[in-house]
Amino acid sequence: MILDSNALFGQNASFTNTTIQELTSLADQGSIRLVVPEVVLLELSRQWARSVRDARAKLDGALAAYNSLTAKGGVAPSSVDAVEQERETFFNEAASYLRSVRVELPKYPATLSIAEVLERDLDFRKPFDEKGKGFRDALIWETVRALVADVDDATAVIFVTDNWSDFQEQAEGPLHSDLQIDVAVGRTIDVLPKPKDVLSHAEVKPLVDAIEAAEGALTPSHVLGLAEAAMDDLANRSLQDVLGVHDGDGMTYLPIETPLIEPEISGYDVDPESVSFKLFHTAGPTEMGLRVSATVECELDGYLDRSDATFYYDDNSAVHVNGEWNRWTVTATDTRILRIEFGASFSPDEIDVLHLEVELVEDITDNVRISA
Repeated sequence: MILDSNALFGQNASFTNTTIQELTSLADQGSIRLVVPEVVLLELSRQWARSVRDARAKLDGALAAYNSLTAKGGVAPSSVDAVEQERETFFNEAASYLRSVRVELPKYPATLSIAEVLERDLDFRKPFDEKGKGFRDALIWETVRALVADVDDATAVIFVTDNWSDFQEQAEGPLHSDLQIDVAVGRTIDVLPKPKDVLSHAEVKPLVDAIEAAEGALTPSHVLGLAEAAMDDLANRSLQDVLGVHDGDGMTYLPIETPLIEPEISGYDVDPESVSFKLFHTAGPTEMGLRVSATVECELDGYLDRSDATFYYDDNSAVHVNGEWNRWTVTATDTRILRIEFGASFSPDEIDVLHLEVELVEDITDNVRISA
Protein backbone atom coordinates (compact mmCIF):
# COMPACT_ATOMS: atom_id res chain seq x y z
CA MET A 1 0.00 0.00 0.00
CA ILE A 2 1.47 3.32 -1.12
CA LEU A 3 0.34 6.71 0.18
CA ASP A 4 0.41 9.93 -1.84
CA SER A 5 0.94 13.37 -0.28
CA ASN A 6 -2.76 14.29 -0.28
CA ALA A 7 -3.53 11.17 1.76
CA LEU A 8 -1.37 12.57 4.57
CA PHE A 9 -1.76 16.34 4.17
CA GLY A 10 -2.23 18.18 7.47
CA GLN A 11 -0.89 15.33 9.60
CA ASN A 12 1.49 15.99 12.47
CA ALA A 13 4.85 14.25 12.59
CA SER A 14 3.42 11.40 14.70
CA PHE A 15 0.50 10.83 12.30
CA THR A 16 -2.11 10.63 15.08
CA ASN A 17 -5.11 10.53 12.73
CA THR A 18 -7.00 7.38 13.78
CA THR A 19 -7.21 5.93 10.25
CA ILE A 20 -3.50 6.45 9.63
CA GLN A 21 -2.81 4.94 13.05
CA GLU A 22 -4.84 1.87 12.10
CA LEU A 23 -2.84 1.47 8.89
CA THR A 24 0.51 1.98 10.63
CA SER A 25 -0.59 -0.54 13.26
CA LEU A 26 -1.21 -3.12 10.51
CA ALA A 27 2.23 -2.32 9.09
CA ASP A 28 3.87 -2.64 12.49
CA GLN A 29 2.15 -6.03 12.95
CA GLY A 30 3.54 -7.19 9.62
CA SER A 31 0.02 -7.51 8.20
CA ILE A 32 0.59 -5.11 5.31
CA ARG A 33 3.51 -3.47 3.58
CA LEU A 34 2.95 0.27 3.98
CA VAL A 35 4.99 2.68 1.86
CA VAL A 36 5.39 6.45 1.97
CA PRO A 37 7.71 7.52 -0.86
CA GLU A 38 10.45 9.85 0.34
CA VAL A 39 9.21 12.46 -2.16
CA VAL A 40 5.85 12.42 -0.36
CA LEU A 41 7.46 13.03 3.01
CA LEU A 42 9.58 15.84 1.54
CA GLU A 43 6.40 17.44 0.17
CA LEU A 44 4.65 17.14 3.56
CA SER A 45 7.70 18.71 5.19
CA ARG A 46 7.58 21.61 2.74
CA GLN A 47 3.88 22.13 3.45
CA TRP A 48 4.55 22.11 7.18
CA ALA A 49 7.40 24.64 6.90
CA ARG A 50 5.21 26.92 4.78
CA SER A 51 2.39 26.70 7.35
CA VAL A 52 4.87 27.57 10.10
CA ARG A 53 6.09 30.60 8.14
CA ASP A 54 2.51 31.74 7.50
CA ALA A 55 1.69 31.39 11.19
CA ARG A 56 4.86 33.31 12.10
CA ALA A 57 3.89 36.12 9.72
CA LYS A 58 0.44 36.34 11.34
CA LEU A 59 2.07 36.35 14.77
CA ASP A 60 4.43 39.17 13.76
CA GLY A 61 1.51 41.15 12.34
CA ALA A 62 -0.59 40.68 15.47
CA LEU A 63 2.36 41.62 17.68
CA ALA A 64 3.03 44.77 15.64
CA ALA A 65 -0.62 45.78 15.99
CA TYR A 66 -0.49 45.07 19.73
CA ASN A 67 2.68 47.12 20.22
CA SER A 68 1.18 49.98 18.20
CA LEU A 69 -1.78 50.13 20.55
CA THR A 70 0.18 49.74 23.79
CA ALA A 71 2.72 52.36 22.68
CA LYS A 72 -0.08 54.95 22.83
CA GLY A 73 -0.27 54.28 26.54
CA GLY A 74 3.44 54.57 27.04
CA VAL A 75 3.99 50.83 27.36
CA ALA A 76 7.32 49.38 26.21
CA PRO A 77 7.04 47.10 23.16
CA SER A 78 6.68 43.37 23.71
CA SER A 79 8.43 40.63 21.79
CA VAL A 80 7.87 36.96 21.07
CA ASP A 81 10.74 34.52 20.63
CA ALA A 82 9.42 32.21 17.91
CA VAL A 83 12.27 30.09 16.58
CA GLU A 84 12.48 29.70 12.81
CA GLN A 85 11.72 26.16 11.69
CA GLU A 86 13.16 24.37 8.67
CA ARG A 87 11.40 21.57 6.78
CA GLU A 88 14.13 19.14 7.91
CA THR A 89 12.68 19.35 11.43
CA PHE A 90 9.39 17.81 10.34
CA PHE A 91 11.03 15.37 7.95
CA ASN A 92 13.39 13.93 10.55
CA GLU A 93 10.70 13.59 13.21
CA ALA A 94 8.17 12.04 10.83
CA ALA A 95 10.72 9.68 9.28
CA SER A 96 11.80 8.49 12.71
CA TYR A 97 8.21 7.71 13.70
CA LEU A 98 7.30 5.99 10.43
CA ARG A 99 10.38 3.78 10.49
CA SER A 100 9.58 2.83 14.10
CA VAL A 101 6.27 1.32 12.91
CA ARG A 102 7.88 -0.44 9.93
CA VAL A 103 6.69 1.99 7.25
CA GLU A 104 9.00 2.04 4.21
CA LEU A 105 10.35 5.37 2.92
CA PRO A 106 11.95 4.55 -0.45
CA LYS A 107 13.71 7.12 -2.60
CA TYR A 108 12.82 7.41 -6.26
CA PRO A 109 14.91 5.02 -8.40
CA ALA A 110 18.57 5.98 -8.57
CA THR A 111 18.58 4.93 -12.23
CA LEU A 112 15.91 7.48 -13.17
CA SER A 113 17.37 10.15 -15.45
CA ILE A 114 16.31 13.73 -16.01
CA ALA A 115 16.02 12.86 -19.72
CA GLU A 116 13.32 10.26 -18.97
CA VAL A 117 11.35 12.71 -16.83
CA LEU A 118 11.70 15.45 -19.46
CA GLU A 119 10.55 13.12 -22.24
CA ARG A 120 7.46 12.23 -20.23
CA ASP A 121 6.72 15.92 -19.69
CA LEU A 122 7.20 16.82 -23.37
CA ASP A 123 4.93 13.96 -24.44
CA PHE A 124 2.14 15.17 -22.11
CA ARG A 125 2.14 11.76 -20.43
CA LYS A 126 0.60 11.53 -17.00
CA PRO A 127 1.15 12.52 -14.31
CA PHE A 128 2.27 15.67 -16.20
CA ASP A 129 -0.46 18.00 -17.41
CA GLU A 130 -0.41 20.10 -20.59
CA LYS A 131 1.25 22.98 -18.74
CA GLY A 132 4.14 20.81 -17.60
CA LYS A 133 3.02 20.64 -13.97
CA GLY A 134 3.70 17.32 -12.25
CA PHE A 135 7.43 16.92 -11.53
CA ARG A 136 6.99 15.65 -7.95
CA ASP A 137 4.07 13.46 -9.02
CA ALA A 138 6.32 11.94 -11.68
CA LEU A 139 8.92 11.07 -9.04
CA ILE A 140 6.19 9.53 -6.87
CA TRP A 141 4.95 7.47 -9.82
CA GLU A 142 8.46 6.24 -10.65
CA THR A 143 8.78 5.14 -7.00
CA VAL A 144 5.45 3.29 -7.27
CA ARG A 145 6.50 1.75 -10.56
CA ALA A 146 9.75 0.42 -9.06
CA LEU A 147 7.95 -1.03 -6.06
CA VAL A 148 5.35 -2.78 -8.21
CA ALA A 149 8.05 -4.36 -10.36
CA ASP A 150 9.41 -6.13 -7.28
CA VAL A 151 6.19 -7.80 -6.08
CA ASP A 152 4.57 -10.90 -7.50
CA ASP A 153 1.35 -10.68 -9.50
CA ALA A 154 -0.69 -12.30 -6.72
CA THR A 155 0.09 -9.45 -4.31
CA ALA A 156 -2.48 -6.68 -4.29
CA VAL A 157 -1.10 -3.17 -4.78
CA ILE A 158 -3.08 -0.19 -3.50
CA PHE A 159 -2.18 3.40 -4.34
CA VAL A 160 -3.95 5.95 -2.15
CA THR A 161 -4.31 9.33 -3.87
CA ASP A 162 -7.06 11.89 -4.27
CA ASN A 163 -5.26 13.44 -7.23
CA TRP A 164 -7.36 11.64 -9.82
CA SER A 165 -6.70 14.17 -12.59
CA ASP A 166 -3.03 13.15 -12.69
CA PHE A 167 -3.24 9.45 -11.89
CA GLN A 168 -6.63 8.19 -13.07
CA GLU A 169 -8.85 8.25 -16.14
CA GLN A 170 -11.60 9.88 -14.09
CA ALA A 171 -12.64 10.31 -10.46
CA GLU A 172 -12.93 6.86 -8.81
CA GLY A 173 -11.79 5.35 -12.11
CA PRO A 174 -8.91 3.02 -12.98
CA LEU A 175 -5.25 3.93 -13.22
CA HIS A 176 -4.64 6.26 -16.18
CA SER A 177 -3.66 4.45 -19.38
CA ASP A 178 -0.42 6.49 -19.59
CA LEU A 179 0.61 4.88 -16.31
CA GLN A 180 -0.85 1.43 -16.86
CA ILE A 181 1.47 0.85 -19.82
CA ASP A 182 4.44 1.38 -17.46
CA VAL A 183 3.66 -1.77 -15.49
CA ALA A 184 3.58 -5.43 -16.45
CA VAL A 185 0.71 -6.68 -18.58
CA GLY A 186 -2.07 -7.90 -16.33
CA ARG A 187 -0.79 -6.06 -13.26
CA THR A 188 -3.61 -4.17 -11.52
CA ILE A 189 -3.04 -1.23 -9.23
CA ASP A 190 -6.11 -0.33 -7.19
CA VAL A 191 -6.37 3.44 -6.80
CA LEU A 192 -8.33 4.65 -3.77
CA PRO A 193 -8.98 8.29 -2.87
CA LYS A 194 -8.80 8.19 0.93
CA PRO A 195 -6.90 6.18 3.57
CA LYS A 196 -10.21 5.15 5.16
CA ASP A 197 -11.19 3.44 1.90
CA VAL A 198 -8.28 1.05 2.36
CA LEU A 199 -9.86 -0.46 5.47
CA SER A 200 -12.77 -1.78 3.42
CA HIS A 201 -10.61 -3.08 0.55
CA ALA A 202 -11.15 -6.78 -0.12
CA GLU A 203 -7.52 -7.62 0.77
CA VAL A 204 -7.35 -5.50 3.91
CA LYS A 205 -10.77 -5.85 5.55
CA PRO A 206 -10.22 -9.51 6.60
CA LEU A 207 -6.98 -8.46 8.29
CA VAL A 208 -8.73 -5.69 10.20
CA ASP A 209 -11.68 -7.89 11.14
CA ALA A 210 -9.45 -10.71 12.41
CA ILE A 211 -7.38 -8.39 14.60
CA GLU A 212 -10.48 -6.67 15.99
CA ALA A 213 -12.12 -10.01 16.80
CA ALA A 214 -9.00 -11.28 18.54
CA GLU A 215 -8.52 -8.03 20.47
CA GLY A 216 -12.13 -8.23 21.64
CA ALA A 217 -11.56 -11.72 23.03
CA LEU A 218 -8.16 -11.00 24.54
CA THR A 219 -9.18 -8.97 27.59
CA PRO A 220 -6.47 -8.02 30.11
CA SER A 221 -7.73 -10.65 32.56
CA HIS A 222 -7.72 -13.31 29.82
CA VAL A 223 -4.15 -12.48 28.77
CA LEU A 224 -3.07 -12.54 32.43
CA GLY A 225 -4.61 -15.99 32.71
CA LEU A 226 -2.72 -17.17 29.64
CA ALA A 227 0.56 -15.94 31.12
CA GLU A 228 -0.18 -17.66 34.42
CA ALA A 229 -1.03 -20.92 32.63
CA ALA A 230 2.32 -20.74 30.82
CA MET A 231 4.07 -20.23 34.15
CA ASP A 232 2.22 -23.24 35.58
CA ASP A 233 3.79 -25.32 32.81
CA LEU A 234 7.26 -24.31 34.04
CA ALA A 235 6.67 -25.19 37.69
CA ASN A 236 8.76 -27.99 39.20
CA ARG A 237 10.68 -28.59 35.99
CA SER A 238 14.38 -28.16 35.43
CA LEU A 239 14.88 -24.58 34.27
CA GLN A 240 18.05 -25.62 32.49
CA ASP A 241 15.90 -27.91 30.32
CA VAL A 242 12.98 -25.56 29.66
CA LEU A 243 14.73 -22.16 29.57
CA GLY A 244 18.31 -23.05 28.68
CA VAL A 245 19.72 -20.95 25.84
CA HIS A 246 22.12 -22.50 23.33
CA ASP A 247 25.42 -20.63 23.16
CA GLY A 248 26.40 -21.91 19.69
CA ASP A 249 29.07 -24.29 20.98
CA GLY A 250 26.77 -27.13 21.89
CA MET A 251 26.27 -25.84 25.43
CA THR A 252 23.36 -24.11 27.11
CA TYR A 253 23.26 -21.45 29.78
CA LEU A 254 20.45 -20.29 32.05
CA PRO A 255 19.38 -16.65 31.50
CA ILE A 256 18.68 -16.30 35.23
CA GLU A 257 21.37 -15.05 37.58
CA THR A 258 20.97 -17.50 40.46
CA PRO A 259 23.66 -19.35 42.43
CA LEU A 260 21.34 -22.35 42.82
CA ILE A 261 22.19 -25.71 41.32
CA GLU A 262 19.37 -27.40 39.34
CA PRO A 263 16.85 -24.61 40.06
CA GLU A 264 13.12 -25.12 39.58
CA ILE A 265 10.24 -22.65 39.91
CA SER A 266 8.27 -23.44 43.05
CA GLY A 267 6.11 -20.32 43.04
CA TYR A 268 5.50 -17.18 41.04
CA ASP A 269 3.53 -13.94 40.97
CA VAL A 270 2.74 -12.24 37.64
CA ASP A 271 2.40 -8.46 38.07
CA PRO A 272 -0.96 -7.65 36.39
CA GLU A 273 0.07 -4.04 35.75
CA SER A 274 3.10 -5.17 33.77
CA VAL A 275 1.23 -7.38 31.31
CA SER A 276 1.14 -6.09 27.74
CA PHE A 277 0.44 -7.84 24.47
CA LYS A 278 0.66 -7.35 20.74
CA LEU A 279 -1.23 -9.09 17.96
CA PHE A 280 0.15 -9.49 14.46
CA HIS A 281 -0.56 -11.46 11.30
CA THR A 282 1.79 -14.31 10.43
CA ALA A 283 0.51 -15.97 7.25
CA GLY A 284 -2.70 -15.14 5.43
CA PRO A 285 -5.52 -12.94 6.68
CA THR A 286 -6.53 -15.18 9.60
CA GLU A 287 -3.27 -16.70 10.85
CA MET A 288 -2.07 -14.57 13.72
CA GLY A 289 0.60 -14.36 16.35
CA LEU A 290 0.36 -13.12 19.92
CA ARG A 291 3.29 -11.76 21.90
CA VAL A 292 2.81 -11.19 25.63
CA SER A 293 5.27 -9.48 27.97
CA ALA A 294 5.09 -9.57 31.78
CA THR A 295 7.15 -9.03 34.91
CA VAL A 296 7.13 -12.14 37.09
CA GLU A 297 8.53 -12.61 40.60
CA CYS A 298 9.71 -16.19 40.78
CA GLU A 299 10.64 -18.31 43.76
CA LEU A 300 13.29 -20.85 42.81
CA ASP A 301 14.14 -24.01 44.72
CA GLY A 302 17.49 -25.70 44.26
CA TYR A 303 20.75 -26.64 45.88
CA LEU A 304 23.95 -24.99 47.04
CA ASP A 305 27.35 -26.45 47.77
CA ARG A 306 27.78 -26.47 51.52
CA SER A 307 30.91 -24.34 51.13
CA ASP A 308 28.91 -21.67 49.24
CA ALA A 309 25.98 -21.68 51.65
CA THR A 310 27.87 -19.64 54.24
CA PHE A 311 27.53 -16.59 52.00
CA TYR A 312 23.75 -16.66 52.27
CA TYR A 313 23.12 -16.92 56.02
CA ASP A 314 21.87 -13.36 55.95
CA ASP A 315 18.32 -12.11 56.48
CA ASN A 316 18.82 -9.49 53.74
CA SER A 317 19.84 -12.00 51.11
CA ALA A 318 17.41 -13.05 48.37
CA VAL A 319 18.77 -16.56 48.78
CA HIS A 320 17.61 -18.49 51.84
CA VAL A 321 19.20 -21.72 53.02
CA ASN A 322 16.45 -24.18 53.96
CA GLY A 323 18.32 -27.18 55.32
CA GLU A 324 20.71 -30.02 54.64
CA TRP A 325 20.29 -32.27 51.62
CA ASN A 326 23.34 -34.42 52.12
CA ARG A 327 26.83 -34.02 53.52
CA TRP A 328 27.91 -31.91 50.52
CA THR A 329 24.85 -29.81 49.65
CA VAL A 330 22.01 -27.87 51.21
CA THR A 331 18.59 -26.96 49.85
CA ALA A 332 17.92 -23.27 49.22
CA THR A 333 15.43 -20.81 47.79
CA ASP A 334 16.20 -17.78 45.61
CA THR A 335 13.77 -15.02 44.59
CA ARG A 336 14.32 -13.48 41.16
CA ILE A 337 12.36 -10.88 39.21
CA LEU A 338 12.10 -11.79 35.54
CA ARG A 339 10.86 -10.06 32.43
CA ILE A 340 9.32 -12.81 30.33
CA GLU A 341 8.04 -12.73 26.76
CA PHE A 342 5.53 -15.39 25.78
CA GLY A 343 4.31 -16.16 22.27
CA ALA A 344 1.75 -18.17 20.36
CA SER A 345 0.50 -18.67 16.80
CA PHE A 346 -3.18 -19.30 16.24
CA SER A 347 -6.24 -18.89 14.04
CA PRO A 348 -9.43 -17.17 15.28
CA ASP A 349 -11.22 -20.45 16.06
CA GLU A 350 -8.35 -21.44 18.38
CA ILE A 351 -8.47 -18.36 20.58
CA ASP A 352 -10.37 -20.16 23.37
CA VAL A 353 -7.68 -22.86 23.59
CA LEU A 354 -4.71 -20.55 23.11
CA HIS A 355 -1.50 -21.70 24.79
CA LEU A 356 1.53 -19.49 25.32
CA GLU A 357 5.13 -20.63 25.20
CA VAL A 358 8.06 -18.83 26.82
CA GLU A 359 10.21 -17.19 24.12
CA LEU A 360 12.53 -14.88 26.04
CA VAL A 361 13.61 -14.45 29.67
CA GLU A 362 15.50 -11.48 31.10
CA ASP A 363 16.60 -11.33 34.73
CA ILE A 364 15.86 -7.77 35.93
CA THR A 365 16.19 -8.43 39.67
CA ASP A 366 19.09 -6.08 40.30
CA ASN A 367 17.58 -3.29 38.18
CA VAL A 368 14.28 -3.46 40.05
CA ARG A 369 15.87 -3.57 43.49
CA ILE A 370 18.28 -0.75 42.75
CA SER A 371 15.55 1.49 41.38
CA ALA A 372 13.31 0.68 44.35
